[in-house]
Amino acid sequence: MVGWSKFIINVAVGILRKENKILITKRPEGKPYSGYWEFPGGKIESHESGVDALKRELREELGIHVLHAEFWFQHSHTYPDKKVLLEMWQVFTYKGKPQSKEKQELRWVTLQELFAFQILEGNLAILKYISSGKPLDKAMGDAQGGVAQLSPLGRPRGFIPRGRSKLIKLEF
Repeated sequence: MVGWSKFIINVAVGILRKENKILITKRPEGKPYSGYWEFPGGKIESHESGVDALKRELREELGIHVLHAEFWFQHSHTYPDKKVLLEMWQVFTYKGKPQSKEKQELRWVTLQELFAFQILEGNLAILKYISSGKPLDKAMGDAQGGVAQLSPLGRPRGFIPRGRSKLIKLEF
């Protein structure tokens, strides 16, 4: 696209569950898109892997130490000023109790309650899989008619590491 000046930001996003609830956070005043709700996470630095960024971001934002997380899928979204490539991770176990470390509001919500919040656009794709009625660890593959095939690195085939110039659709 000629004249397109947007840049891509790689982001690690964590889905944390407690019983039948999912953790969401509200973007604080002073940040872009303040007042919108999102799943916790943040920017992947150039020297980090997705899981390393996830661990760092959740430690900084929520004060927890991730013990077990698995890559789920990636999703890109274009905002007026930038494009984000979201790496979705399911966080299965962690040490500590999530708490606000960056003046953001935290809420544990049910799926039904989730739809009442003003969710950041880039996070809406996650709702599609969560609302399929299947467990999060099965929803992605089942929604596509199969189970995601993982590469030897544990990433779905077609996963593009940061720094590449194009996206390739995940193969299921």
